[in-house]
Formats: sequence, structure tokens, C-alpha cells
Amino acid sequence: MNSTTICDRPLMIRRIIHVLSLIHQNEELIKVPRMANQVEDALFKSTKSVDEYNNPLILDKHLRKMYVREQRRLLLMRHASKCTNPRCLIGRCCTVMKSLWKHIANCEDHACNIEHCVSSRRILSHYSNCDYENCPICVPVREAIYRNAQHNEAIQYNGISALIFAASLYDNGILPAVPLVVAATPRQKRKRKREKE
Repeated sequence: MNSTTICDRPLMIRRIIHVLSLIHQNEELIKVPRMANQVEDALFKSTKSVDEYNNPLILDKHLRKMYVREQRRLLLMRHASKCTNPRCLIGRCCTVMKSLWKHIANCEDHACNIEHCVSSRRILSHYSNCDYENCPICVPVREAIYRNAQHNEAIQYNGISALIFAASLYDNGILPAVPLVVAATPRQKRKRKREKE
């Protein structure tokens, strides 16, 4: 769409802010409008008509892309924080994230110019403080970490866990899934227990 197309961009931004504020709570609310502007801008640039722009399914698609990016970032940072293999099977992403992880550990600059520093600290803060049981960012990440831990307990640790963790990056539709035999997550167990009652 071009800038002469008539559509209510401020209204769309308010809708996106509403959706994001359900997920991002407390200290993160100040950053929600900026995130909403980014999502809305991508939506505006990618749609060809006002009807497409106002279609809730198209908005949902853009929000899901943002969630997937943040899930990937969390999983890669977690991996980088634990990986000691200099020739990691995840490759360049691991090396870059290891460097970023070391930087983040000491950085307190809210306007840091290091690529991905501020956004990574924001998503880490969200993840560590999130208690929203349906969070589309944190729940899939926690479940992937839980499944990976369960799977690692079931096999002997012999350097193969990097491959298993790499496979967990493909879970939840982020990339094509790799089948893993896993136990139910605590959340799934609680849900089953409630259903029986």
C-alpha cells in the first residue's frame, strides 16, 4: 500500500498495542508502543489493499513472525550461555550469540549500539519475569527446553546433546519439526489433572 491509501493506522497501532500489552507486562509496557509501531509498519508495507491491511488474520501472521523471532533469539541465547564446544554444530549463530551473551552480561546501557544487545536484554527480561500462562513467546520456549531436558535425561551424554538442542529449535513451527519422544510438560500434566476433576 502507498501512503495515499486511506486507512486508520493509529487505530491499527492501538489494536496491536492492546494485543502486545496482554503479553508484555509491567516494566515492558513502555516498550510496547515501539514494538507495535514496528509490527504495524511491516503490516502496512506488505499489504496491497485496505481490506488486507484490516484483515485480523494478516495481523496475526505478522505477530506470529515477531513471536518466532523472539523464540529463536531466546533459544539461541540459552544455547550460547551453556555451549562450550568451539566447533558447535549450530555453527555461526552459536559463535555470534556467545559473543553477544558475554556482552549482555555486563552491559547496562539502555541505548547500547551493539547489534541485538538492547532487544536481547528486553526479551530476556520478559522471559525471566513472564508469568502469563498463554504467552505465545515464552510457553513454546519453556516447553522446548523442558522436552530437551527430558530427552537428554533419556540418553547418555556423549556430545549428541548439541544435535538434540538444534532439533528443539525446529519445534513449535519455527522450522520443520524433528520428531522427539518426550514426556508431558508440567503444564500439560496440570491441564490433564484439571480435566479429570
